[in-house]
Amino acid sequence: SSGINAEWPLRPGVNLYVREFTSTPTTPDYIHTGDSISLVCTIYVADEAELSSTTWYIGGVEQTEGFENDYSGTAQTSTLVDSEILNTDGGVYKCEFNFVVGDSMSFETTVAVHLLTALESSYTNPSSLSCAFE
Repeated sequence: SSGINAEWPLRPGVNLYVREFTSTPTTPDYIHTGDSISLVCTIYVADEAELSSTTWYIGGVEQTEGFENDYSGTAQTSTLVDSEILNTDGGVYKCEFNFVVGDSMSFETTVAVHLLTALESSYTNPSSLSCAFE
């Protein structure tokens, strides 16, 4: 979580709004091939009309599908879902909120994909066990 959610009058009739931003996960996410993942970014805004769009990036490449936005209310959420992770899906995932006025805000997390493979083995001697990894 970063930022502070605050509203106070600077002078009569003028308010300052500081946006608050949260995201999950906040630490690297470790998953296995074939698993699914759901990454959620939420931003708290003073007015629903403040947010113009949300952009997701995986490894610096803009994503055009695979996420859903809920811009209702002051807690506005974008959720990226991948229902079947491949071994190539690891990397830095970033969500970026773009506003009608002001700079964008973004958060990124690292997704590490563990590739599980079958090991070949053979049973030759009941009194010893050895494994070889290549």
